[in-house]
Amino acid sequence: MNGILIPQNIFVGDTAQFLFPLSEQEALALPQQGIDIDRPLPLNELIQNDMMSVKELQLIKRDNGYYLQITFIPWEIGEITFPLFPSLKLKQALPPVHVSSLLETGQAMSLQPPKP
Repeated sequence: MNGILIPQNIFVGDTAQFLFPLSEQEALALPQQGIDIDRPLPLNELIQNDMMSVKELQLIKRDNGYYLQITFIPWEIGEITFPLFPSLKLKQALPPVHVSSLLETGQAMSLQPPKP
């Protein structure tokens, strides 16, 4: 996966962040489009999908690199894809992220203690 998923293991309903590295050329072109660093982008042009809800989108600078930071909540398990961001004109497609299921962890989980 090309990017950083925070936290690394996410489940349905978790709030997560995905940091997608941008090339220097892409990062420098965004302020010319009226997109500032460390300011949330308007989500009105976002094409939503049923797999996730995007809560915030912004351009950040971290460790001498530029990233597109996407804060989202997944609603499906497995490999899910991000919605389209047509106004950003990215040269690379955003990679899918894996959303785990509690059943995949193999941990026995009981919501109530056993009854005698």
